[in-house]
Amino acid sequence: MRFISSLLPGLILLSSQLLASGKQLKTDSLVSYLQKAKEDSHTVKAWNALAYELRNNVTPDSCIQLSKKALFLSEKINWDIGIGESYANLQWFYMLKSDFGASLNYGLRPLTSG
Repeated sequence: MRFISSLLPGLILLSSQLLASGKQLKTDSLVSYLQKAKEDSHTVKAWNALAYELRNNVTPDSCIQLSKKALFLSEKINWDIGIGESYANLQWFYMLKSDFGASLNYGLRPLTSG
């Protein structure tokens, strides 16, 4: 038991480093996909996923730009699910930016559209 408890701090550190490198791999994969992506629902999902993955590593403004790209494409291809997901992301990122008016605006848009 004593041996296992002495290994615990090292295992926690190692697992946190593996998690961080896994997130980087996911971000790199999304960026790579988006560089050659078509204008379809998969691309909308990728833009929104990239914004979500980067939320703790970049400013909210960067995430807002990515989510707006997803929203624009969703509207262009007329994909309601992508529009809703983009609104949800934008609501969250504006809240992180402490722009509560814009956050509320994006939060209410699904209720007022249609």
